[in-house]
Amino acid sequence: MSDKVEVYLTKKKNAVTSDDVAQSFKQMEDLYAKKQWYQLSELIGQLIKDPVFIQMVDLMELYEDFIKETEHRFNPLHLARIVISIAKWIFLKDKDGAIEFLKKFEKTLAKDDLSLALLKTGQVELILANVDNNGKCIDVSQVKTLLNETREAIDKFGYLTPVHPRYYKMTSRYMDYTCDFASYYHETLKYLSCEEAELLPKDGEESRTYAIKLIVAEILGEDLYDFGVLIANPIIESLKGTDFEWMIQMLNFINSGNLDGFYNLRPKWQQFSEIISCEKLAKEKIRLFCFMEVAMSNKAIPYSLLAEKAQINKEEVEFLAMKAFSRGLVWGSIDQIDETINIEWVKPRALSLEQMKVLAERVSQWRVAVNQMGDLIQTNAQDILAKM
Repeated sequence: MSDKVEVYLTKKKNAVTSDDVAQSFKQMEDLYAKKQWYQLSELIGQLIKDPVFIQMVDLMELYEDFIKETEHRFNPLHLARIVISIAKWIFLKDKDGAIEFLKKFEKTLAKDDLSLALLKTGQVELILANVDNNGKCIDVSQVKTLLNETREAIDKFGYLTPVHPRYYKMTSRYMDYTCDFASYYHETLKYLSCEEAELLPKDGEESRTYAIKLIVAEILGEDLYDFGVLIANPIIESLKGTDFEWMIQMLNFINSGNLDGFYNLRPKWQQFSEIISCEKLAKEKIRLFCFMEVAMSNKAIPYSLLAEKAQINKEEVEFLAMKAFSRGLVWGSIDQIDETINIEWVKPRALSLEQMKVLAERVSQWRVAVNQMGDLIQTNAQDILAKM
């Protein structure tokens, strides 16, 4: 054991007032003496996230007097996690210093693509949090550069790595900052789907924030027409029993093309400036969903029926149909003579329970019709064969 490490550990064991924290330093001392570097790095990683420990210990001093002496022995991925946690602690006191602290490890981790990529996600997190008095990120261009570099690094791996969840989490934050609703929606769902269960947001407020932002993003994001996926996501459950439970109802109204239901909730959704500013887009999306709903139940749709359901003039029906065709939501043909839209195909999508009930009823009706036709053929088979 180096003199520097021995002096530091002895000093901290005797100085801290908590028996648990003193015992933690004793554990570090034992693991260091036994050269159990993996276990030591794991222990440090846990301790620097412990509120009691970080309240009593200067993490920068811990790094300079202890970790720095052993970091070359650590797994690069463990080291990246450790320095990211320390940088977050530094950030509370010195924002620029924290970012510079992480940059120093780029050379140290340069030979390990995965740990370097993880380090860059840590830099992104701090840079996005480094804002001016108006809440604007001071160096947002650097965020985009770091995210692109991280993407290139993790794309080399043909499997899901420990860095992927962190990458998606940071890209979702960046897309949220830039108001890219569609990208935010996709990146956040990727994060929620690949993050380890114990690391997923469990705090009610954090879960609700994700749920609210996802709903707003799906309403306003271009080419997002599969609301059933979000409705079925467990994150939406966090809104139940809260002041935002109405958003689940709104999501179902939009998914089923219910324009009246959406506007009945207007006093609620008016609190979101994003929805107000893009109200026309939201209304257009609801009408397209309405067309899909009608198309699921009708092979030939009269202009008058679609005009009534979508709350548009009869002259606007063809334009709505062409919009749905061009977005790949529905396919068919327009019969201008009979004023009918003939449906050949409706885009598959995740359905709500109510939509599945409607579909099940249609299948049941189809079964009855097929059985009736079978009985008719069986009853008249002899006459038919005789005529042949």
